[in-house]
Amino acid sequence: MKRTKHKQKTFFDEDNLLKWQKEWQDMPEFVHEDLEPIKQVIVSFATKEDFERFSKLVDQKIRYRTTKSIWFPKATIERYMDKLYINKSTEDKNGKINIINNEKTRYNY
Repeated sequence: MKRTKHKQKTFFDEDNLLKWQKEWQDMPEFVHEDLEPIKQVIVSFATKEDFERFSKLVDQKIRYRTTKSIWFPKATIERYMDKLYINKSTEDKNGKINIINNEKTRYNY
């Protein structure tokens, strides 16, 4: 019995797979710097008082139950998830910004 080779299907529709290239035209350059620390250390505390004293020593609010790590000196953490590139925007009478992208989808902020 002869086996027939089937072309493997992709997870995404092949026609739309490279659609990003059309959308990426004339986009501003984004350079992502290496933000990894040069060194990390584990600091252990014998008592809660020692922990609180350390927090004051480094002048940072460190939460006893939730803080997993800190930067020293304290770093300003920038967020990029809420940033987007727009082609055209208008402001309505209520001060909301209407954003229109290449596909004519409207977003109101």
